[in-house]
Amino acid sequence: MYLLLAHNRLEGFRFANSLTVMALDEISRGARRWSEGARPDQMTVHTEISTERGAGFMHLRVLDQRDRLCDLLVPDLPGEWSNSLVDENRVEQWYFLKSADVLCFFVDGRQLASKRQSTVHRTKLLIQKAAALVAPRTPPAILVVSHRDAFEPNATALQQIIEEAARYDLQIQVVPIASFTKADSGVQPGFGIGALVETWVNPSPPLPLEFWPDTDNSWCNRVMLRFRGRK
Repeated sequence: MYLLLAHNRLEGFRFANSLTVMALDEISRGARRWSEGARPDQMTVHTEISTERGAGFMHLRVLDQRDRLCDLLVPDLPGEWSNSLVDENRVEQWYFLKSADVLCFFVDGRQLASKRQSTVHRTKLLIQKAAALVAPRTPPAILVVSHRDAFEPNATALQQIIEEAARYDLQIQVVPIASFTKADSGVQPGFGIGALVETWVNPSPPLPLEFWPDTDNSWCNRVMLRFRGRK
């Protein structure tokens, strides 16, 4: 997403600003170091957080096709946190989800193809944990399936995950993506990333109404962000 924005190639969006541009640049630096067209061994820097109680966030401000400013705050977390949530029910790091506008569940498309049952099972557990954390709210949810260039998402597996989410009143949209693609796959690098950001900006179903709504408020003009002002 960051690299596409940097080259003005993210479909439907243009880069406007970032309060964490150096961190984004550091994380994505590995993806820019290609040797004679060969993929680097490590695309991104492994996320490490010094305190286990604080989530890190990346900020991007984008302009959509209507020149509407939208601020994206995306958590940058170690993968171990998801494992400990599922395996050990360690929820103390995840309370920030109570403020989430949209829930994203990322699934490795390769594992969904090669280890379908175990991947579906763990994804269901992750959805159960997340739903319990945000309850009684039911924010829009998105299932992001990676490596679309190499694997066709299994319809049966996806349906099982969708049905599990519905048990907790989460209506999930499925968005397949391919950040970096194989030359012979016929899929363009960055496939689905623009569609994914679109689901963040214009989620479906709509966000729940606030009890005392701000009539001048929208997803992309949240009061907390307006307090700092925009230039």
